[in-house]
Amino acid sequence: MTEHDPHAPTTAGPEPEPAPVTVTEVTPPVADVPAPTAAQAHPAAEPEPDVAQATSAAGPAPEPTPVVGAADATWGRPAGSALLDGPPAAAPVDPHPEKLVGAAFGGGLVLALLLKGMAKRRHA
Repeated sequence: MTEHDPHAPTTAGPEPEPAPVTVTEVTPPVADVPAPTAAQAHPAAEPEPDVAQATSAAGPAPEPTPVVGAADATWGRPAGSALLDGPPAAAPVDPHPEKLVGAAFGGGLVLALLLKGMAKRRHA
């Protein structure tokens, strides 16, 4: 009996298709024709337009969309997402966030007691 290693690489999966063979026609070089001279190769070489003129004629180049940086990322605005409303303002940091947690816990407790009372009243 042979041992089978579950972590060994397998050969399962599709076989790659062979690359298609293309045939191109090759024309033999013609020895009787002389090579063109520099003047014949570029008889009327037009100067290339200036790059600044080309961009001004087409309008200003588009600016890339600003994105949220890693330092400014939040749950609602993850890093790398588009920053549509400008850079975030420095939000004031709450010095006592435990007060908000306590208020949420208390509100949940009051709601639970209220729902419990409503359920007793309905089924009584």
